[in-house]
Amino acid sequence: MAVSRRVLLAGGAALGLTGCVGGTSQPAGGVTSWVPQSGASTPAVAASSASEPVRRLRLEQTAAERARTQTSLVQLDDHPLYRFEWFGRTARVDSATSPSPVPVETHGFGCTLFAGFGGTPIVGRNFDWDPAPATLIRVIPSDGPRSLVMMDARYLGAETDLMADRAPLLRGAGGVVDGINEHGLFVGLAADETAHDDGMDALPGRPTVGSLAILRLILDRARSVAQAINVASSYNIDFTGGPLLHYFLADSSGDAAVLEVHGRRLVVVPKAKDRRWACLENFHLADTPEDRRRNHACYGACARALTASDGLLTTESAFGLLDEVR
Repeated sequence: MAVSRRVLLAGGAALGLTGCVGGTSQPAGGVTSWVPQSGASTPAVAASSASEPVRRLRLEQTAAERARTQTSLVQLDDHPLYRFEWFGRTARVDSATSPSPVPVETHGFGCTLFAGFGGTPIVGRNFDWDPAPATLIRVIPSDGPRSLVMMDARYLGAETDLMADRAPLLRGAGGVVDGINEHGLFVGLAADETAHDDGMDALPGRPTVGSLAILRLILDRARSVAQAINVASSYNIDFTGGPLLHYFLADSSGDAAVLEVHGRRLVVVPKAKDRRWACLENFHLADTPEDRRRNHACYGACARALTASDGLLTTESAFGLLDEVR
């Protein structure tokens, strides 16, 4: 499968190479409500919703912030890969509910995420899915931490040319597939193809948010892996219209973990304490022992390389590992 996007995140800086995934919203006044887009490219994998209405993300901007967001757009290459800055406030969970998206057929998944903590912490990820325009977004809220995120332009409701219609940029903070905030906390997603469940059971007293919205909330509200786990655990997560996902977390202290649905509950799969690296591929981790994890091609390649280097990564070696796990 061709690599549709590769990302390295190191010491608060992100390098995005080429792009890739589906979302929309209905702006009203100074508020944009981000919800998944029906008819956008989302995998036709049975993944049921928690039995609670799904809340929208509320993205607030002043008129001046909207104008600054739209004028910041730059097209970096012919893939196309875009870059822009999003100005506004940190995301809120709205009281309004969103409709369930309609799944459509896409190709298979090939995502790999890894982190090495043997030197300067570096996170790398392939986002191997249907090719699509990609966007690198610098999110600059007036009331919270800045973050650098990647997303598929189709989550903005734009299939091809953002330069011709910049209105979708106002939704740019909402449909994150991976990113790092100014505190050095990274979060990224991958499809959990061998999950045993088709979704989470809704727990009382917790609002339900979409499977992409939770990434935005983590980046806005957490500084560490431990805090990210607390943020995620305060919500029910809805996976309707797409695959069951699991989430890779890493921070600048060298901590890492995976969040995934197991027994219809969100569980934490921590990094081994004596290990200076972590990895995630498109298979279920919670009940897969380490020796069987290494039977998976991409996880095995990461494990061999990162064990040999004791978690030490450079920019060059990280890109080399990304090439190996295409």
